[in-house]
Amino acid sequence: MIARVSTGWMAASFWALFVVLSLWLTLKAGLNLDSGAAMRLAQLRDLLSGQTWFDTAILPLLRPLLGTVAERVMLYAWPLLLFLPLLAALARIAAHLAGRPAAWMVLVLALLGVGIYPSFTPGGIDPRNLQLGLMLWALVFAMERRPIALPFVVALSLGVGVETLPYAIVFILLGCLWLLEDSERAFQFGVTLAGVAAILWFATTAIRYRVMPACDTYSEFYAALLVTTGAGVAVLGLLPRGRVIGFAVLFLAVVALGLVLNRGCFLGPGMDARPALDVMRDAPGEFFAGYVYAAFALAATLFLATSRSVLLVVLFAGLALLAASFDMRQMPFALVFALPGLAAAVASYVLPRGLIATCLALLVASDAGFAFAAALLLGKVAG
Repeated sequence: MIARVSTGWMAASFWALFVVLSLWLTLKAGLNLDSGAAMRLAQLRDLLSGQTWFDTAILPLLRPLLGTVAERVMLYAWPLLLFLPLLAALARIAAHLAGRPAAWMVLVLALLGVGIYPSFTPGGIDPRNLQLGLMLWALVFAMERRPIALPFVVALSLGVGVETLPYAIVFILLGCLWLLEDSERAFQFGVTLAGVAAILWFATTAIRYRVMPACDTYSEFYAALLVTTGAGVAVLGLLPRGRVIGFAVLFLAVVALGLVLNRGCFLGPGMDARPALDVMRDAPGEFFAGYVYAAFALAATLFLATSRSVLLVVLFAGLALLAASFDMRQMPFALVFALPGLAAAVASYVLPRGLIATCLALLVASDAGFAFAAALLLGKVAG
């Protein structure tokens, strides 16, 4: 097992470099907002001008204090600040896999990761940046067996958006496994899951969704299932025996509750999907630098010595890659889940060969390197 190493200062130093470069490039070229970011900026302006948020009027009351500061915070500070916890989580995961050298490697690869840039550079007004960080920290807490922190970030990620639903389900199932080996952890996991889900239900959900089992946003459907699951696991954690049978009954009860509330949600959130095959046909460069690169990083992870941490990285990177096969909007999750494994492979197999070989490997095995190779290849094909 890899000993715990301090990685926070490493992540902070790379984050500072990223901030300087991003601000310099943004000030030089100007902000570039995609349609989604422009829509969210318009929503912020509506909120500041008096439109209610979840039937409250908090933001309009703060407008005299905020002025145009809120726009600048959302456009510049928000995406840049969220990159710091993401880097910290990447470094922590990589350190679990192969120690401090892997943490250094993953930070370099992250700064060369063109596939995740749009969410964290100025103008990246996208809930995905928060979701990516929360899912990576969920992986950290799963590795470290943290029964309170894990359900907290999992439930919070669903409150932000149900795009993280596939990973949230698996994290919750992993937490339920504590019923087999550690009843105290299972109890803490269940209480936290139920409590956070209920708080999100009442504190951050629009009134109409509190009593409507919608599938495409956090609503009565997800809150009820999370609260029921958490409460059930907590109760089972108090039992001296029969927890396996009790969990089977709980599972059936949760499925039945879901069917009663809205059986259509079992088919998925119902969002417009963008399959990987369509992207391969319409935007082969994006497919190569995204899907192919994530598959390459996952394949590199398979060469690491088997451990619980490695298996967790393979599990979630593989799940995200599978999800991206049906919807390429899941691709950033596949990239960030697989990146620590790739970094650990470079640290384990290439670093012993010397610094020059390591630098070359990082360039070739980076997302930027794959994007550059795709551009050259497609240019030759077009020519």
